[in-house]
Amino acid sequence: MSLNFLRQFIDDGDSGGNDTNEELIVGRFRKGAKVGTGSFGDVFQGYDIIGKTHVAIKQELRESKTFNRELDIMRHLQLMNPNMCIPKLFYDGTQNPNSSSRFFVMELLGKNLSDLHKLCGGTFTCATLCMIATEIISRFEEVHEQGVVHRDVKPQNFLVGRTPDDKRVYICDFGLSGRYIDNNGNHILFQTGLKPIGTARYASMRVHRGYERSRRDDFEALAYVLMYLINGRLPWQGLKLKDRTHKWKVILAKKKDSTLEELCQNCPNVLRDFVVYCRAMRFNQRPKYAYWRKRFMDVFQEVFPGDISLFKYDWVTKQDH
Repeated sequence: MSLNFLRQFIDDGDSGGNDTNEELIVGRFRKGAKVGTGSFGDVFQGYDIIGKTHVAIKQELRESKTFNRELDIMRHLQLMNPNMCIPKLFYDGTQNPNSSSRFFVMELLGKNLSDLHKLCGGTFTCATLCMIATEIISRFEEVHEQGVVHRDVKPQNFLVGRTPDDKRVYICDFGLSGRYIDNNGNHILFQTGLKPIGTARYASMRVHRGYERSRRDDFEALAYVLMYLINGRLPWQGLKLKDRTHKWKVILAKKKDSTLEELCQNCPNVLRDFVVYCRAMRFNQRPKYAYWRKRFMDVFQEVFPGDISLFKYDWVTKQDH
């Protein structure tokens, strides 16, 4: 789901939607090349021949609870807030009445932050980092307000818009997400002994320890993502790991041993404060979304004092040159 793919369609007019060599699903969605893959599904570029719009198609590789969970969460979020900055869900079902292979069709967005990070040489400027931080905190607030925690915060799960003037950062991939509000409207209970989920590099230390996940864990994971985006690496990368269990154990030990000075080198002071805050949050505490947006925006305005409408992310500036 890259910007290059979008430009190809723009350059070729609607030719991407009229290629009869591509597979047509349920008589409406023309499936093109694969653009991504995961443990439970592949993602393809596509074209809606009825809506005449470019889409992304996620197809189930094998029956899984993860696929069901992602669909359930996306339906819930879109129903509760149609303007939320997530890929819009257009359709879900099976390819044909005789097939058990499921898929869903969603809005086509731009590149993810991991790809853009590589494009920019493995680091972002302070201005770009602070703008990303304010955007992701807003996405967390939107998702959390609907009783959902993401639980797999990493650069690959944040996408940019399809045009350079769209400064929003979108959140995607809800396969590991869960609800922290139960059917009675109460916060779920704290528990221990859970199997860690998500991505060990960015997971909170509480997730490593097997604690129940809540809003605070999304926030702590964001702190590590931001450190990675500005420094280009984290102290626990490159460790010798034997297996999954060993990986989670060794990375936790390194996270515990890493000092704030080591973690926050080359980072603005606000990021150090953010790490301290995230690690001190209580299980059922509501994060201070507005406060942290303001803190990051204050730093942004220090390094970019001009008209915010003139701001360009690092990857846009790089493409301009």
